[in-house]
Amino acid sequence: MEKLLKLKKLLLILNLAPLYLPPCRGCCCGPDCCYPLQGTEAATYEYEELLARLYNMLTDNNPVLASGERRTTVLRTPQLLREGTRKTVLVNFMEICQLMHREPEHVMSFYLAEMGTSGSLDGTQMLVVRGRFDPKNFEPIQPRYVNEYVMCQGCKGADTVLFKENRLIFLRCEDCGSTRSVAPVKAGFVPRVGRRNRSWFRKT
Repeated sequence: MEKLLKLKKLLLILNLAPLYLPPCRGCCCGPDCCYPLQGTEAATYEYEELLARLYNMLTDNNPVLASGERRTTVLRTPQLLREGTRKTVLVNFMEICQLMHREPEHVMSFYLAEMGTSGSLDGTQMLVVRGRFDPKNFEPIQPRYVNEYVMCQGCKGADTVLFKENRLIFLRCEDCGSTRSVAPVKAGFVPRVGRRNRSWFRKT
């Protein structure tokens, strides 16, 4: 009986009670009737029957729940090359972006901000950054990007999209429908690289 009551309350929360429960015959609750367990036809429904109907409704609206398949983000190990003595190339940058289903410009901005350097995409869409970096410098960045701009905080799914509204950036989950705001990518400190003017060292 307690399980049945909880399930009926869940139907009410999801606004599914009018679809699965018979109309109220009139009770003390008035227009906001809570479908009491006694005194109405709702009491004749079994727990298993209501649970099956609820499951069918949810799976009809979201086939992902029925199949059990969810989009997941597979983290890739960064593949690096040296370009001269002052630049590092992330070879599989586009593969990382495609796995996360995110625009390369947005991902590049995050990488450069996290590493505190400057860079750009070359003709083959590889990320070229200024400075000498090792794989250990790149590895923590992708998980941080996924947590902030890919993963849904509600269902932990990765089937999400970024969209902008009223100058704010939001993350919407295609599985559970939840939406949350995300912070824009802010550029970190980028040191000036180049020959310094040492004229002020000279004695007058």
